[in-house]
Amino acid sequence: MSAAFRLPLQVFYEREARHPRQRFLIQPMGGGQVETLTWADVGHQARCAAHLKIKRNVIEAVYGARFEEWSGMECAQRSRAVAGLT
Repeated sequence: MSAAFRLPLQVFYEREARHPRQRFLIQPMGGGQVETLTWADVGHQARCAAHLKIKRNVIEAVYGARFEEWSGMECAQRSRAVAGLT
């Protein structure tokens, strides 16, 4: 594959590796509260979701919900602690 053409997932992996603690997304939580997610947070949440092998209807049912609330595994919290990001 040409260096000029990279898939979005490849670009995400590169940025996650270069800037794991840099702010990536800001999630409105209601009541004026927001949650800031880093590249490492988002990458780990995506990996946890893939590991759970969630079926399409389950994904649709939880669309928009925060990962920690529906995973039952608290993957993101454990990952941040292991990676020293807390």
